[in-house]
Amino acid sequence: MVDTTAPAPRIAGAPEEFQLAFEQAPIGIALVSPDGRFLWVNDALSRICGYDTEALLRLTFQDITHPDDLDADLAQVEAMIRGEITAYSMEKRYLHARGHEVPIQLDVSMVRRVDGSPRYFISHVQDISERQATIDALASAHEALRVSQQRFAALVERSTDIICIIDEQGCIAYHSPAAERLLGYAPGTWLGTPFTAVVHPEDQAELNETFRRLVLEPSLIPLAEVRVTTVDGLWRHVEISATNRLADPAVRGIVANVRDVTDRAEAATRLAWQAFHDSLTGLPNRALLADRLGHAVERARRVGDLTALLFLDLDRFKLVNDSMGHEAGDLLLVEVASRLERTVRAGDSVARLGGDEFVILVESVSETDEVSALAERIGEVVAAPIELPQGMVTVTASIGIAYDSGRGPEHLLRDADTALYRAKEKGRNRFHVFTESLRTAALRRMTAEQELRDALERGRIEVHYQPIVDLAGGTIAAVEALLRVRTEDGGLALPGEYIEVADESGLIVPVGAAVLDQACAALAGWRAASASSPGHVAVNVSARELGSPGFTDRVLASLDRHHLGASDLVLEFTEATVIGADRATLRAVDWLHRRGVGLSIDDFGTGYSSLAYLKRFPIRSVKLDRTFVGGLGVDPSDAEIVRAVVTLGRSLRLEVVAEGIETLDQLQSLQDLGCDFGQGFLLGHPLAADELRFDGPVLPIIPRRT
Repeated sequence: MVDTTAPAPRIAGAPEEFQLAFEQAPIGIALVSPDGRFLWVNDALSRICGYDTEALLRLTFQDITHPDDLDADLAQVEAMIRGEITAYSMEKRYLHARGHEVPIQLDVSMVRRVDGSPRYFISHVQDISERQATIDALASAHEALRVSQQRFAALVERSTDIICIIDEQGCIAYHSPAAERLLGYAPGTWLGTPFTAVVHPEDQAELNETFRRLVLEPSLIPLAEVRVTTVDGLWRHVEISATNRLADPAVRGIVANVRDVTDRAEAATRLAWQAFHDSLTGLPNRALLADRLGHAVERARRVGDLTALLFLDLDRFKLVNDSMGHEAGDLLLVEVASRLERTVRAGDSVARLGGDEFVILVESVSETDEVSALAERIGEVVAAPIELPQGMVTVTASIGIAYDSGRGPEHLLRDADTALYRAKEKGRNRFHVFTESLRTAALRRMTAEQELRDALERGRIEVHYQPIVDLAGGTIAAVEALLRVRTEDGGLALPGEYIEVADESGLIVPVGAAVLDQACAALAGWRAASASSPGHVAVNVSARELGSPGFTDRVLASLDRHHLGASDLVLEFTEATVIGADRATLRAVDWLHRRGVGLSIDDFGTGYSSLAYLKRFPIRSVKLDRTFVGGLGVDPSDAEIVRAVVTLGRSLRLEVVAEGIETLDQLQSLQDLGCDFGQGFLLGHPLAADELRFDGPVLPIIPRRT
């Protein structure tokens, strides 16, 4: 026996409400690919066809359609794919798994992608065996009415559907007791009234036209779905199938079979709503936004108005999720959505694209100042404190603004996203308007990312090394490993934009791994070739690298592979990295320190400069930023800053390395201030591993001060 109770397949990425509506619908529902394959089916459809769910998913609708009905069905499908129709209904026959025919009512609509191409069909399938039997039996009853009126009454009046007879003038001459059971009307209530009296005003014209055609063409058996009112004033969806029996002297009317299909209609409505709305906030989703955006652009171009798009992202939303939990994050998103809807104008659309990203479509504006004012209001409204069950939170918003430039809706959304990226770059909690220069910069970043991926794949990641010099002894104490990218034409590109792009895209992890391994190999090679070699190699690491899975294992593996000790490696990172460190980063820093790897704060003095972090973290050295070194001999305050850092380093037993030494005056000032180590073009340019020499002092001769 076929098991039709197997659970319906899960719909990937579908909200729970969508899945439940799909699984528990009282009628058969399927999502069907344009070539006819069943993508998802519910239990009701499995029962109708007699196949279990897995078996049905291996079939196409062509496989289970009666051969005599297939051509008509395929013709409708092809018309829908061509865009000639948006939906269709028909009666046809399925071939049951046991071999018999199952008459069904099929209602099909289509979901298209943003570009208009077919994505899948939504099919609603209802077994009409009972209805067909009822109609056939009713016709037979009419034929036999002269012989047995009682048989007719027993058949019709006990039907679960409402049976009506409508005279040629369109008035109800008879209705079965089911009218009271389904709609609450007492027996005889409708007699003598027009059949459209209880039909929704919006459905009356189409139903009247169907009745007129049926009177003129008796062979028709039309099918219509309309809304009718209950005695309590509620609206129910009914399906009406009618047969012309005006010529039958025993009937003299149109026989209509009225079936309540409210559950089916509401299930279809829920599915349609969920396909175009965000389940958490109820806002339009990306698909509905794309549709509205396309219409808005067309209208604006006709009348000469501006169309603007505001792309909004909550700053540090992840912090709320991490500290208070995802439930708090969801409540925050719902509140922000509500605030946005209350802030925009009546004709504007607010949509949620996912996560903490919202989009506001602003139509019919004549001045850009109106949009800027709206962006400012939104920023203020979002920034107001939000009280959640988990506690009070405050978030801000970064907003990108773009105006339709005639390049199409998809470009408008992308331009707004690019402007949002720039707003975040400039410090968050602000808005930025898209310009062509931003497009150029975005294309440049995209090109840089592709070049970097290509360099990784083809082994064109290289490392150059800049000496770190002992300012007292004049010898090279260590080297810093610096990324270089070999281009396709053989040139050597400096990191520049690559570092930023690598960090944003996540490529910094494999790039950093390549630099680390090359640096360890270079140090091992120098030591094998000469007794004069650097004490250690310094490698820059980002916050993303420190917090990435397996980072500490990669460090240990590189050291072991090249037979180096942990003290041979110093990892440099910025102040912001340790101050904003998450648990994974803190664990990595602690592990590295316990293993003996050196840790250094890079660009010291340009970030938060929190002395508490120098005490809290096991730092070996600080690298004084080049901006302070550059002012030595020019700005007395820079000399005092350098003096303070050197004194601080001495007190905390930290080595101090000065970056960016380019003049003799800077070098002598640093020596006079007692700085431990120096680095800069005056002391040595970055070179390939085989170009560096470590024998003898490298400090230039400094004339005595007078």
